[in-house]
Amino acid sequence: ISGAVAFGADDQGELYVVKGNNGTIHKISEACSLLEAVIMVENETELSVEVAGADSYTWYQNGELYGSNQSSIIADENGIYTVVVTTQNGCTLTSAGFEVMGLSNYNETVVGSFKIFPNPAHGLARIEVSLLESVENPLIAVYSIDGRFLFSTKMLGAQTELDIEHLASGIYIVQIISEGSSLAQQRLVKY
Repeated sequence: ISGAVAFGADDQGELYVVKGNNGTIHKISEACSLLEAVIMVENETELSVEVAGADSYTWYQNGELYGSNQSSIIADENGIYTVVVTTQNGCTLTSAGFEVMGLSNYNETVVGSFKIFPNPAHGLARIEVSLLESVENPLIAVYSIDGRFLFSTKMLGAQTELDIEHLASGIYIVQIISEGSSLAQQRLVKY
């Protein structure tokens, strides 16, 4: 809890926090109301939240589970994003929704379809892409959910196997790239 000086419990087990320089004492349930989860935006699609004492994060897009245990994500689809943060002392905070607009998952003049299966995957994921026009040297690039480039591999025809055995469990962004431009992207869940 921001500005907390000390935590404690009374003889009935009620948890309290001493906050601020003036020594104000709040029940933990009251202290939760002093916290706020606000989504911050960088680069139009990188969403993050900072809450002191955060223990877990669960992100939602349009009310459906999008990702968890990351303080930031890359929004790869249009929609309304929210995050539920649970703090170490058990407070549960839900952010207001943040709308991401104007994203296109496909360059529709080039990519006919883009499938990842199985998804979720464990060792190998198959990438299937139908290209509507000639694309030179297409690559499959994999990024962490917070936008860090992890690795890439050449696309080998309409179907390419992607070895994800070495990745930790989590959510990743898979992009089809040609000549430095992203043609399409989707989420891949590694379990």
